Amino acid sequence: MAALDKLLCNSGFEQKYPRAFVTAKSRAGSDHVPLILDFGIDSVRKPTLFRFEKWWLEQPDFKQLVAKIWSTSCAFDNAIDIWQFKVRLLRKKLKGWARNINADIKRKKVELLKEFDILDKKYESRLLLTGEKQKMDAIVCDLEKIWSLEEMKARQRSRYRNVKEGDRNTAYFQAISNQRAKEKKDPCP
Repeated sequence: MAALDKLLCNSGFEQKYPRAFVTAKSRAGSDHVPLILDFGIDSVRKPTLFRFEKWWLEQPDFKQLVAKIWSTSCAFDNAIDIWQFKVRLLRKKLKGWARNINADIKRKKVELLKEFDILDKKYESRLLLTGEKQKMDAIVCDLEKIWSLEEMKARQRSRYRNVKEGDRNTAYFQAISNQRAKEKKDPCP
């Protein structure tokens, strides 16, 4: 007797479709449970809650941005109203700022990887000149910083604390984060 009512996936599938989930339908009229695989591509995202991200502290303009937003004047007189106004404004501005920083980091990473690939191909055919070697080392240094930020983001979002930061387990943290999101999501409409 073979078990047909199962679905398996690997980590590559989870990375490509992080929002995928499976639902089981009624087996009325059959001796098997029909499984429905939803890749999560068309699903509507709910607005996310504001969460402070640790990697923001690594950005050089973060403190100045917070100070500027916090010093913004408002029309309220009550201390609670002033506080709420400034916190809401800070949340709104930080969300946009973080999106822009993320886009810049992704763009820079792509550019650095392209440059590294070009230099690496040159290195395969001949020895690099001193300037090229220095450029390659600088690219690796910049990529290390970007990878460190990515790991910090993934670790905070996974909420998994048994692995040290700096161990390059970003894919692992991402898988845990995706699993937590799947568990929280209600697949039933």
